[in-house]
Amino acid sequence: MTITANTQYVITANDLYDGEVVFWQSPDAWSYLLSDSYVFDDKDDASDNLGRARPDQVVGAYLIDVDIDANDQITPTHLREAIRASGPSNYFHGKQSDRKTISLADRLSPQKGT
Repeated sequence: MTITANTQYVITANDLYDGEVVFWQSPDAWSYLLSDSYVFDDKDDASDNLGRARPDQVVGAYLIDVDIDANDQITPTHLREAIRASGPSNYFHGKQSDRKTISLADRLSPQKGT
C-alpha cells in the first residue's frame, strides 16, 4: 500500500451494545454514517485521538485511510472498509436503506455490467 501526502484518516469501531460499525465524531460522539465522521489530515493526530475512544462505548477502534472527493464525500480506500461503511452486502437493510449512503452494490454495479 502506498501512502500519499494527501491521505486522510477516520477512526472506526464497533458499538459496544449493538455491534454496529460506527465512526468517530468526537470523544463522546459516534455516528453510524461515514459521512458524519471527523476526518483527520494528520496520522499522528488521528492516532492520538484513537486513544480517546471510550471502552464503555465502543470496541476495536482503529484508523482507516479515506479519500475525500470534490463534493466532500468520504470514501474508504480499502474494499473491506467500504463494505463495513455500507453494511452487510447480502441485502438492503440498515445503512443501505438510507439513501444518503451509497451502497456497495451501487458502487460496484458498473463492474457487474449493469
